[in-house]
Amino acid sequence: MEAFAQFRKTTGACRFKYFYQRFNPNIDLDLDHEALGSFMNDAILRLFSGLTRAERPELRKIAYNGPAALEELASFDSELSSVFLTEARERHAIPLSCYGRRNAMAAA
Repeated sequence: MEAFAQFRKTTGACRFKYFYQRFNPNIDLDLDHEALGSFMNDAILRLFSGLTRAERPELRKIAYNGPAALEELASFDSELSSVFLTEARERHAIPLSCYGRRNAMAAA
């Protein structure tokens, strides 16, 4: 969080546009899948809580941690909520565009 704050401080004055990508931890946190989703949502929301709309990233790419986690995140983030991944990707059938590296702790 401190590194992100410094990044925003450095780039904020020049209105630098950026995207934010967040992976789940690649170590075992001893959290079940639902708790991991809440943990990640908490970290994301804390990171963006002090930013104005203009300071927020143009795009956010996050790990899919299940429908409950996605709905929880969307309830706090009106931009994500407006997109709400096409009504939670037709109510949890998902596949939209879930590309990226596979996390060692991801459910099989």
